[in-house]
Amino acid sequence: MKKSRILVSIGIFLFAVISPALSDAAGRGLNLGLNFGGMPIVGGYNGYSFGGEIGLQFSERVALVGEIAYGYQSYSHESSSQYYEEIYSYSSEMTLSTVPISGSLVFITPIGEKLSARIGVGLGHYSIKIHETWRDSDPYYGTETEEETEKVNGIAPHISLGIETAISKYASLYGEVKYSVGKAVLEKENSYGTSKSDLQFGGPQARIGFRFYFK
Repeated sequence: MKKSRILVSIGIFLFAVISPALSDAAGRGLNLGLNFGGMPIVGGYNGYSFGGEIGLQFSERVALVGEIAYGYQSYSHESSSQYYEEIYSYSSEMTLSTVPISGSLVFITPIGEKLSARIGVGLGHYSIKIHETWRDSDPYYGTETEEETEKVNGIAPHISLGIETAISKYASLYGEVKYSVGKAVLEKENSYGTSKSDLQFGGPQARIGFRFYFK
């Protein structure tokens, strides 16, 4: 919660400082974008991400951007042991996925003929899914499989910093780093009832992508 308040405070400060200097000149209007990179999913686990965005640059220095992305990663472990001629094996697999949907207010500063810096602040809704599978195999009882799926949703603020360069009149290449932080409550059913625990998500993210403009 402390990190969330810090990010929100930074966003308010940036808006207060930059907004008086915003240009009234017409912007580039609607744009669409695609990106890929690395994304923190939950806890200390990171994954690959693919995303798309729709933006509206309504002045030379300000834009609104909506994004949706998909992050995924899987981890597995296998072990075996032998007792005389009998072999016992154990394996586990965990797949993590997240679908963040976010909105950002972006401030743009030209730093060259084709180059500009972008700093954004906003909020995102994160839908996180954790799926675990365990397999225990022995020569007497065969293979036993257990599966568990957990889903959790949370809200997290973010701040981003990027560089964009034009590659044609209607297209640009950009790189961006983004930091988000959030906490959700994970509920699990067990023989004693329902247990609750805090689940941290978010963190640093890096990505590159393309934007396509229509004017």
